[in-house]
Amino acid sequence: MFIHFLSFRCHLQAQICMRCFTSLLLLITIISGCSKPKTEKTNFAEITVDGKKFVFNKLEAIFDTSSQYIACNFQFDDTASNSNMIWEILTGTKRIIGTYIYPGELFPGRSVVLLHLQTYINRIPGTYSPKNNSFTVIIDRSENGRIHGTLSGTMICYTCIPYGAEVPITNGEFEMPYGYR
Repeated sequence: MFIHFLSFRCHLQAQICMRCFTSLLLLITIISGCSKPKTEKTNFAEITVDGKKFVFNKLEAIFDTSSQYIACNFQFDDTASNSNMIWEILTGTKRIIGTYIYPGELFPGRSVVLLHLQTYINRIPGTYSPKNNSFTVIIDRSENGRIHGTLSGTMICYTCIPYGAEVPITNGEFEMPYGYR
């Protein structure tokens, strides 16, 4: 009788262990099946100006290959706040991936030649231009008609108090389609 009891106890433990194992496998399957694949952000441009984040909802990038140098004109607009950012980069080659600094290198080197930011925060306009040698644009991907990059640096605010205050631009990132002119 004692042996029969031990045999029943071992059988019961094996059933409980198997049920726990099956439940664990079912839980792992449910969790892995419900997790969403990480998708890459597309069609966006955002920057942080002096701690305030701007997300632009209208994006345009046009490459101009009609002259010896290759220029790319960017325009970001936020239609809700009437804020916008325009900038132009120059390079002596069609390979656009690289680092661009304001005011940058002499032609045919890489350079940010124009940059202007206009913001409206609580109905107060802000007008910004880059400070010499302290603004960087890095384009790290350009394929299939899409471009991705980051931007950061220091800009001068011409409408801030005090006049000409230096303002940091951080967390700038964009991913968008581009075209040719």
